[in-house]
Amino acid sequence: MINDIIFATYKKTSGKTFNMSVVKLEREFKYYIEHQDELVKKYNGKFIVIVGEDVVGVFENASDAYFNSLEKYEEGTFMIQQCNPGEESYTQTFHSRRAIFA
Repeated sequence: MINDIIFATYKKTSGKTFNMSVVKLEREFKYYIEHQDELVKKYNGKFIVIVGEDVVGVFENASDAYFNSLEKYEEGTFMIQQCNPGEESYTQTFHSRRAIFA
């Protein structure tokens, strides 16, 4: 269910310590799912930034989307989504090889 979707962001606080903030962006994700076909027609392959139910930015890569959005919006208040057709485009698994020692 959309209500169970959680997006996590990690902020470096000091040294090797990290805090995790869990932020629900269900409104933004629901908007993307419901409008995916029309968004793909307009922005296919691009990274879009969604705030609420509005596309507020379009970028060639996720890094530009993220850093540009941080200049305008508080972290955790926007969603970055690569705009591609199909369910696979919004189902991702992230892996890290970095170990954090306290």
